[in-house]
Amino acid sequence: MKKTILLIAVAVLLTACGKTEIPELTTASPAVTEPLFEITGTQSATAAEQSTTSPTVTEPPSEITGTYEIIQFGGYSWLVLEKSDSAALVLSLEIIEEREYHLTLEEITWEHSAIRQYLNGEFYNSFSSEDQNRIISTNIVNNNNPEYDTVGGSNTNDNIFLLSIDEANNYFTDDSARIAKNAYFAARWWWLRSPGDSGFFAAFVNYSGGVNVGGSIVDDGGGVRPAMWINL
Repeated sequence: MKKTILLIAVAVLLTACGKTEIPELTTASPAVTEPLFEITGTQSATAAEQSTTSPTVTEPPSEITGTYEIIQFGGYSWLVLEKSDSAALVLSLEIIEEREYHLTLEEITWEHSAIRQYLNGEFYNSFSSEDQNRIISTNIVNNNNPEYDTVGGSNTNDNIFLLSIDEANNYFTDDSARIAKNAYFAARWWWLRSPGDSGFFAAFVNYSGGVNVGGSIVDDGGGVRPAMWINL
């Protein structure tokens, strides 16, 4: 009723002023304001739009050129270098640890070296009785250094041994096939059992896979890649 009276009064006033339009009553929509801040990084709740994270892919522990069979034995991965009937000559795929060829700097051969004692003692004993029964005791020929003629010493009878210079050259197709890495995927040099350019040195394979016949001093810390013959 009050609105009707008000409209009549407005109409009379407009008529007096020469205007006859009556304004329409409208209802104003509430103002829409922008958000105070932008939210980023949200994901849709639908499974189809949810992103997934791919697992990290780590590189293999060694770079191998050519085709080599790899087997598992005694908790380690082994590279098969040769097969004979039901037995195989295997070399650890990666460097299992770093240690001295000999504990003191003196003229030494493989026969009397600390690393031979370790491999055929503590390391051999770390295998289970079942695995030890599969390891073949092997007659090891210890030739003189082929370039410097350094005495290689007496032949030995070993369960576990290191490769010689000749074996490192003959069992691999090229330098890249001899590259070995440790558990942290870092390329490291590794010992051979052959003497270097004197009895104070032992030969080794360097970071890039080359055979260093001059060798490193025997009390240096180098990579260890055990080798052995096992029954398959």
